[in-house]
Amino acid sequence: MIAADLAEAGPGPDAGPGADGDIEAELAAGVIGALLREDYAGLTRYVRRGAGGTVLALPGGPAVPLRADGFLADLAVAPSSALASALTLGDVEHALGAAPAADADGVAAFGVECRQALAALRLRARHLPAALPPGPWLGTGGSVCYDAVAAARPHPAYPTAACRLGFTDEDSLRYAPEFWPEFELNWVAVPRAAMVTARPGRPGWWPTMRETGLPEVLADTHELMPVHPLTARLALPRALAEAGLAEAGLARSCRSSP
Repeated sequence: MIAADLAEAGPGPDAGPGADGDIEAELAAGVIGALLREDYAGLTRYVRRGAGGTVLALPGGPAVPLRADGFLADLAVAPSSALASALTLGDVEHALGAAPAADADGVAAFGVECRQALAALRLRARHLPAALPPGPWLGTGGSVCYDAVAAARPHPAYPTAACRLGFTDEDSLRYAPEFWPEFELNWVAVPRAAMVTARPGRPGWWPTMRETGLPEVLADTHELMPVHPLTARLALPRALAEAGLAEAGLARSCRSSP
């Protein structure tokens, strides 16, 4: 069961229309709609049609109003209904109630994904830039603006797309594209013998060992490679170890570029 875990992501006591409650309700409706679309654990057997309309009668939960859809599925949650606007991630638990025992680990992992998606959406509500630079958006700088717009748009079929597993709020604000961040790359010196290059030479802006804070002598045997700060922090040591490069101490030789 993931009810307790999902409840941790619920709105605070002051949440209501126009606040965290709306964000959670929209996410919960999207998740329940996706589970219905995929008929996860036979969810479609709880669809009831009557004079008052069509509902998804969640076992132990609310009767969620449905509407005719046609995009990927015949039915979808009716977002404008009063009941749908009051949905929570606790109701997602009811939708997952029929999950087979063999799916327990996956259901628990999905609960984490739902909670982190909700946290990310709340973070956007508080910190998303009110506006990006005026267009036209051209070149490399323009592509960053398009990335920011695309990252903040809801995915039409993937309701938890806002989730970034392993990200803290600080990570998201510093690195997630929707916040239009600017940050310096890290650099790692990789033995030249371990690399395969498509062409010789480097761009004119490529830093030197000294500029990254690494010993200049490494330039005789190593090449600098850029590394995203999160990769440098979370994954680089393991990647170097798996490649047999950890003994060279390269995981400790990452420096921010000037």
